[in-house]
Amino acid sequence: MASSSKDVEEKVNDSIHKASHAAQDEVSKLRAELDDLRARAKPKVEEAETFLTSPSAIGFYKG
Repeated sequence: MASSSKDVEEKVNDSIHKASHAAQDEVSKLRAELDDLRARAKPKVEEAETFLTSPSAIGFYKG
């Protein structure tokens, strides 16, 4: 009986380990994707910031 519960516990631990590893891999992929998106978006964000803080834009906001 003890052997059976030990086997079950071992299988559960293996499943948890595999799921944890898969989750860590997914998080790593998502972080890399986010870094890539930030790098590709940076020039457009800077362009928008420059435009939105330009004297003509500020004059438009003030009306």
